[in-house]
Amino acid sequence: MEQRTRLKLRRLIELCLDSVRRGFMSVSRAAQTMEAAGAPFEVVCRVLMPFKQGVSHQRLNDRRMSQETLRAGGGAIGA
Repeated sequence: MEQRTRLKLRRLIELCLDSVRRGFMSVSRAAQTMEAAGAPFEVVCRVLMPFKQGVSHQRLNDRRMSQETLRAGGGAIGA
């Protein structure tokens, strides 16, 4: 898959997850949207699984913050 296409797909997945997190989109609609855009089934399952398992919004936000910190090159949170 071309890098530009992967980046667009990744952005679409992030937007879908944010919409589900905020309550603007259902989990099933997000899955349909991602699959229609060409996201592999395994990826759709992996990213939506926390929502199906009932993970609290606070835990999702904490996890997102730690992932963003790692992407930005930071170490452990609070360090």
